[in-house]
Parts: sequence; C-alpha cells; structure tokens
Amino acid sequence: MFRRFLYGIRSLIPRQTSGTPLDVDQPPGKKIPPREAWDRSNITPHGSHQHPPLGSALCRQRDFDTPWFREWVRRFATPMRYHRGLWEWIYVSEALRERGVLSSQSRGLGFGVGAEPLPAAYASFGCRITATDLPLDEASKKGWAGGVQYAGRKEGLKNNQICPEEQFSRLVDFRHCDMSDIPSDLDGFDFCWSCCALEHLGSLDAGIRFVERSLDTLRPGGWAVHTTEFNMSSDAVTVERGPPFSIVNAILSGSLRICKTTEPKLHCLI
Repeated sequence: MFRRFLYGIRSLIPRQTSGTPLDVDQPPGKKIPPREAWDRSNITPHGSHQHPPLGSALCRQRDFDTPWFREWVRRFATPMRYHRGLWEWIYVSEALRERGVLSSQSRGLGFGVGAEPLPAAYASFGCRITATDLPLDEASKKGWAGGVQYAGRKEGLKNNQICPEEQFSRLVDFRHCDMSDIPSDLDGFDFCWSCCALEHLGSLDAGIRFVERSLDTLRPGGWAVHTTEFNMSSDAVTVERGPPFSIVNAILSGSLRICKTTEPKLHCLI
C-alpha cells in the first residue's frame, strides 16, 4: 500500500558534506534511532518560531499546524492547504533556514524546480540561486511541458509577491540540467535541493546516484535536502524501476544504501 496524502509519502533526506557518517551496518530488525536522538549540536533553529531541529521525516499532518509552517505559507503568498506538495516546499525551506544557509552570503542550487516558489523565496533572503530543470524538448517527451509543474525559464519562476522583481532578476539564474547528468561546473554551492523529482529518474538506483552526485555540487560543510516518494507498506519490496515518467518508490533499505554509497566521502545523514 502506498499511502498518498498526509500519511507520510515523502521522505526528507538532508545531508551535510562533513561529519560522522551514520552507522548503517545494522543487523536485520534493528531500528534506526528516532531523529530526536541523533546529534544535532551544530544546528540552531532560526526565525521567530523555535522547534526541535528538523531531520529526515515523513509528511505529517501535525507539521501543518505549527507556527513555522504557517509562517512559510505567508512567505510563499499561497493559500493554506493540507497538501503533500506544500509540505515538501516548506519542510525543505525550514530545514535550510534553521541551518543558517538562507542568507546573502549563500549560493543555492535547485534541481528539477518546475514552477515551485523556492527560487524566489530563497532570493528574498538574499541568496544567489541557480535554478535548473530539463530542456523543453526533453520535458515534452517526458510529459512535463505544458502543465503547471514546468516553467522551463527564469521568467516562469518570478513572483513579485515573494521577491521584488529587481532582486529576483539580480539573484536568480536559470539553466537547463538533466539530473542524471549534472554538469561538472555546477559546484561550490552552500546548499542544494530537489522536491518530488528524483523518483522520476527511472529507477531507485538512478535516484540514489543523483543524491550522491548532488553532494559533489556542494562546498565542504554544505547541505543537500531532497524529498521523494516513500513506500509505507514494505521495507523490502517496492517499485524499483519504470519508464522515466513513472514514480519509483523509495524504501528504508534504499535510504540505507544512500548512506553506504556516501559514507566513503564523509557525508552525514541526518
């Protein structure tokens, strides 16, 4: 069973490019400790609303009722609604804000940004943002073009209610990028993110490769935050492969495989 609304279909994977790797060589049946038990001594919540630091989590209804969630709803200039897409945008944004990277000193890189408000929102903090998505011809082949989830150009990401036009034009760049083939010149960023994108790369392995490659775009100490589908019914059986437009569902064992592939580079899963 793949639960689809507020019951937890999304998994947040924030990653830092330095620190002690999470021990993933766990015997069968051993549970990962709850996120409250993991070391976050170097993370301080930001903003006017204090809360326990955010880590890897599933979409939960209780998040929608928090002050920090409502604060982001206002910043996005969007109606409040109980929808997993809104949760993804806000959870990613709050995770970045509490890690102190939403500032005029930071550079951010967005993958598969579609028409999401995050590039404009982060530019409103003074961040220099590089937003990326598929070229129009590739997006058309995969069924994205022509809908509300694909902008395809910088102008399609502009929102004067979120960020003044002059500031947006100065701080946001747009370029085409295939998430399966990230150019080597995209590097040195303070943070990167993707929302509801990596599960469309065709296989679970392709999604894991993307997460690993995205870390190479960061400076030492930078942060990567990605969301994806999560299989609520099994830790062993899931949809691992399909056409490029199909949804591939992540499972707990897949998240542990991410740990194993990134551990040699001293990345830390939170």
